[in-house]
Amino acid sequence: MAEPITDEFAMATGIAALVLVQATLEQMQELGVPSSKIDEIITRSLQIVATVSANQPHAALPISAKLLREMLHKRQSMRKQQRQHAMH
Repeated sequence: MAEPITDEFAMATGIAALVLVQATLEQMQELGVPSSKIDEIITRSLQIVATVSANQPHAALPISAKLLREMLHKRQSMRKQQRQHAMH
C-alpha cells in the first residue's frame, strides 16, 4: 500500500507545477496569445484551487493560490507600467 503524501511533497509538487504553468504562459504570450486570455487562465486556475481547497483542505493549496495571485498581480502591474511608459 502506498504511503500518504506528505505536506512537503505536495508543496514541492505544487510549486513545480506552478513554475511550469508560468513558463508555459510566458511562452504563450511570446507566441501572441493576448494578455487578457493569459489572465483568464490564471484566474480560472485560482478558482479551481479555491474549489479544491474548499472540498479537500491541504496545506499546499493556500501557497498555490498565493503564488497564482502574485503571478496575476505582477502581470497587471507590468501592463500598467507599459501603458504609463507609452503615454510619456
